[in-house]
Amino acid sequence: MHGWRFRSALEISCGNGALARHLAPLCDAYTGLDASDRALAGARLAVPQARFVQGYIPCDLPGTDHDLVVLSEFLYVLDPAGIAALASQIAARWPKTLLLCVTLAGQTGHALQGDAALDHFRAAMTATHSFAEIARTADYRSDRATAGRHHD
Repeated sequence: MHGWRFRSALEISCGNGALARHLAPLCDAYTGLDASDRALAGARLAVPQARFVQGYIPCDLPGTDHDLVVLSEFLYVLDPAGIAALASQIAARWPKTLLLCVTLAGQTGHALQGDAALDHFRAAMTATHSFAEIARTADYRSDRATAGRHHD
């Protein structure tokens, strides 16, 4: 994302701020959301200029005008209904936002594996976003979704 600039970014499942350290300087406003108090405490220390909020997905997402939403390694902890609820909220509130999804490529230890969880999310977002895989390693995959339906 070298050379990119965002008005407002929301990172869902921000953890201890590892990605926020790189992302927040690219944003006029950055909000990180995570369920863990301990992770958020670390994130606040790592990126004091950013805003961090505790929340358990699915929940009301913070902010009003994000042009970037990052989903970091967590879709697979949700069930299909939770993924659909999250996608519905993002599509309704930020239908033109850029989405970046990072997910575990291997075993997750949850009912859904990373690729399956991402497939559910992609299917739920099809009315507003087109997805493309942008990177894959043995452990992770990254996908970017832009506003607009993809027509085959």
